[in-house]
Amino acid sequence: MNFQSTEASNRPSILKKAPSYGTISCMKNLLQKTLKNEVVLYIIAGGLTTLFYFVLRLGLFLVIDHIFLVTLIANTSSILFAFVLNDWIVFKQPRTNRIIRLGKFFLARISTLVLDIVLAYLLVDLYPEIIGQFVNHQIHTVNAIVTLISQILILVINYVLSKWFIFNQKQSPTN
Repeated sequence: MNFQSTEASNRPSILKKAPSYGTISCMKNLLQKTLKNEVVLYIIAGGLTTLFYFVLRLGLFLVIDHIFLVTLIANTSSILFAFVLNDWIVFKQPRTNRIIRLGKFFLARISTLVLDIVLAYLLVDLYPEIIGQFVNHQIHTVNAIVTLISQILILVINYVLSKWFIFNQKQSPTN
């Protein structure tokens, strides 16, 4: 009997064949192309902005018992956060006219802020029982659900406004 075994036969089968360089290179190229896609970048930036907004709004609501003030602070902070991401990363705008774009961005976001405040007022302050009946009338859960609904609507509206009215300048190759 031969009790000698080779090192290769003792290795688990998953380690016997490493991915080829071609597969890794292909995956790397696909990831690079995906991260250059404007819609993908917008979704990532929107997700980060939404996460920023959620954490801020829900955290503030724990210490401030006035939904209007909480929504105003969270939304205003999120507008600044989103502008930086959209201007520099998503739409890659030139450095010129940044103040004009910021003004347009704020005007567009004020319209979605009004939508957010109206939804918060109607569904959290005035008629919390509409959603509360499904969540044992837990006001913090009602607020979280209303926040989610409003943010989905706001994400779609903001993309349309950003793409067609705010970030429509193409950066020149020299910038």
